[in-house]
Amino acid sequence: MSDEPGTASVFTDAERAYLTSQRVARIGTASPNGRPDVAAVRYQLNGDAIDIGGRVNPATYKWHNVVRNGRASVTIDDIASEDPWVVRGIKIYGRAETVEREGTTGRILVHPEIVWSWNINEGAETYFADMIEKRVVGP
Repeated sequence: MSDEPGTASVFTDAERAYLTSQRVARIGTASPNGRPDVAAVRYQLNGDAIDIGGRVNPATYKWHNVVRNGRASVTIDDIASEDPWVVRGIKIYGRAETVEREGTTGRILVHPEIVWSWNINEGAETYFADMIEKRVVGP
C-alpha cells in the first residue's frame, strides 16, 4: 500500500481521478454480533486511505463498529449516463481505524485490502459482474 511518498498506489490513475471527483461514499460496518450498518458519508483520499470525517463521528454506529472490529467496506459510485445506461464505481474492503485529530471530531481511515472497480479504467469490462478485482494484501 502507499501511504508513503514514492510508493505505488493501489489505485490506477483513472481510479484516483474518479475518487477525487466524487463527494459521497457509503461505508459499511458490522457490530461484534454481526449487525450491519451502512451510512452515507463525505470522504477524501488520504494517500491510499479513504478518510471519512463527520460532525459527530465518535457518537455513530460506524465509529463504534470500527473501534470494535477494525473492518469496513466503502463504495463510491455514480450514474455516468442514463442513455445509454452506464454506472461506474469503486468498492473497497479493508482494515479500518479511528483517528483522533486536534480540532476535529475524529476520522475513520479505511486502508484498502481488496479493491473492485467498474467502468473506471479504459478497456475494462462494463458490467458489475465482470468488474476488476485487485487484492492488495492477504489470500
